[in-house]
Amino acid sequence: SPSPPPPITNALQALISELQAPTFEARIRESRAKDSIVAPPEGSEHTTAAASKAPKDNKDKNEKVKAFDAYLIDKYDSID
Repeated sequence: SPSPPPPITNALQALISELQAPTFEARIRESRAKDSIVAPPEGSEHTTAAASKAPKDNKDKNEKVKAFDAYLIDKYDSID
């Protein structure tokens, strides 16, 4: 694992450091050992898709949404 950069002592150094810094994702990726990075579990993509797609109305026939806690989805009929 790479050693951490030295502490920033002035504003110009901070600006230069920020401009040269890798992206957040790259820093996270580089901070972990390659063998600790694993593929998401099978089925997680379906869960994400179901959680991201709300039914249009009560007659929606999308089984993936119904199977994923559809009773929790707000229909926006009224504000209580």
